Amino acid sequence: MSETDTFDSPDPAMVRLNLYLLPPTFLDVLGLGVYHSGVEVYGREYAFGKSTTPEAGIMVLRPGTAFPTLKYTIMLGPTALCASDVSRLVADLRHTWSGVTYHTTARNCNHFSAELASALGSYILPAFVNRPASLACCIPPMVISAAERLLPMQEIGNNEIGSGAHTQSHTHTHTEKEPIVRRNCHSRICS
Repeated sequence: MSETDTFDSPDPAMVRLNLYLLPPTFLDVLGLGVYHSGVEVYGREYAFGKSTTPEAGIMVLRPGTAFPTLKYTIMLGPTALCASDVSRLVADLRHTWSGVTYHTTARNCNHFSAELASALGSYILPAFVNRPASLACCIPPMVISAAERLLPMQEIGNNEIGSGAHTQSHTHTHTEKEPIVRRNCHSRICS
């Protein structure tokens, strides 16, 4: 998807957080789902991923296609920025969010989504989104190293990570700064 491509949206200025369920890991047994996230606004989804080239990192995607299983869509609220301002904001973020700076627990897609959501309207992501990374300080380094080998670190190229089909998720509009989360009925994480 190019920087100028957009897709129809019933409310283009609405900021949405898309959460994708990653393949099961030992963390699922502990009730800690591992999610990839992207921020959707003006018919584009912005996400961050690991890369070996400094120019890559932030991806522009068709909304809902980053990974095969879209688990949640969280309506964060509207942005006051116009589409061209959002494009400039993302261009500025590319300088500090290079794919070579990706780290599983210290600088991942959820950290990027939190920064972008904040810049779009001072929105705060729900704590469960990045809980495994947040708890990493309490886990011995040997366990983190093993987890990093188990988690799928998607190498990206051409600023896209996928175009797979996704499952339908429930959404809800909320007008305050605190997001409302709606989950699919088969989810194990409570909102």
